[in-house]
Amino acid sequence: MKTGQIVVLVILFSILLGLVAIVVVSPMLTDRYEDAPAVVAEQPQNVPAEPENYPEPEEQPSMEPEAEPEEAGDGEADAEPQPEEEPLPAAQGEDGVMTLAAIGDIMIMPKQLSAAFNPNSNAYDFSKSFTAVKSMFSSVDLMCGNYEGTMAGAKFPYSNGKTDSEGRIKFNAPDSLALDLKNVGFDVITTANNHAGDYGAEGIANTLETIKAAGMLQTGTYKAASDRFVPVIAECHGIKVGILSATSVINGNSGLSSSDRRKLFSRLQDLDDIQEQINAYRDAGADYIVMFAHWGKEYESKAAKGSTSYAKRLFAMGVDLIIGAHPHVVQPFEKITVKRSDGTLYTGLVAYSVGNFLANMSGDSQYGMYLQITLKRDENGTVVLDEASYMPTLCFSKDIRVPIQGAEPELNENGEMEIPSLTATLHEVVPALSNPSLIKSYSVLEDREIKMIQNARAHVIGVCGEEIVPVMEDSCWIS
Repeated sequence: MKTGQIVVLVILFSILLGLVAIVVVSPMLTDRYEDAPAVVAEQPQNVPAEPENYPEPEEQPSMEPEAEPEEAGDGEADAEPQPEEEPLPAAQGEDGVMTLAAIGDIMIMPKQLSAAFNPNSNAYDFSKSFTAVKSMFSSVDLMCGNYEGTMAGAKFPYSNGKTDSEGRIKFNAPDSLALDLKNVGFDVITTANNHAGDYGAEGIANTLETIKAAGMLQTGTYKAASDRFVPVIAECHGIKVGILSATSVINGNSGLSSSDRRKLFSRLQDLDDIQEQINAYRDAGADYIVMFAHWGKEYESKAAKGSTSYAKRLFAMGVDLIIGAHPHVVQPFEKITVKRSDGTLYTGLVAYSVGNFLANMSGDSQYGMYLQITLKRDENGTVVLDEASYMPTLCFSKDIRVPIQGAEPELNENGEMEIPSLTATLHEVVPALSNPSLIKSYSVLEDREIKMIQNARAHVIGVCGEEIVPVMEDSCWIS
């Protein structure tokens, strides 16, 4: 081949590598589950009482990319990404300043399904769980959450608490959950976690399609290997934030081959791929890159050594902020200084674990945090972390009554006429304010819940402290 031809080929190849896109989100999603079975009263039919915690065998990460065979030529992995663009809705605020926030794991378990099912409409509605946080979530420019599970479709069973042959539990929620997350204020949903593959490649595909169809950005799992190199970038007030998501563990009950796992997930072990993603994001104009890392040891309040090692590598590679999950409990913050490839020193903030957000777990796993970051373009034109603060959160359960539509009023035990109703156990997330009376929750907070809020606040602050990242004032949550 002649020298001129080689030069042309190199140029063409470089152009192809430079193609980037912002993830597309389509308008609205309709709930497709009109035929979903009714879940009635205190306990769903044919579903065993679910355990309070869900311990799972831990896959310890290797700090070097795993040597796995590449799957040859099915055509899909090598497909060229198609650039598509749709910006986020315009937000009100100062140009060159934007707010970003994140919470812990969102997990839909049997009791959440029971409370969300409305026998009157024969549909699921999860909105009551988010009543106390909706105003805050809707006020930030970019609200992010990690959905740990699938929206795999009605052909697969919804979360039922049953374990498989490996002793693991699979999670699947109705597609309507995506709209409820969008309506409460979420803009970005990350999906790189150990439960994302619970229902194989089909479940992964349906989940990401459902999230995007509800109007949110999504990253971390993919329909094709090449999709991971299509940057997911949100632009607010002139600042472009790139969103990455990767996991160190994938459950073994998904039926996915090792090659499929590498194609369909972003994995922390695949550092070369992550570096290529970072490069693509910078080429696409990302001013700031956030990594949502699913890592560490479950139910441990201290960061794992592997998580710290990953954090150092990620900051050196060009990630600017790391927000972790998977332990199901909160873990401390840390500031880490590294030298980047250009020789400059960079100090990055890592939140090793923001705990749980919505789940049916007990003890410390009922606690999480809302982490809010303010980004600002400085006098040199560089986007930097200007402020950070957090608020402890609590997920508690409480029985609620659901009136039966069309039923005739009956005399109750007090001799009063009322419409018959069913009992469901609602899991509700609230901010653990220093003054619980300011919380605007769906249910009335009684002494039991107030004590739980106080305990949540004391525990989370005890673990995370206030030196690196301060606790938010209650006034921030009063609309």
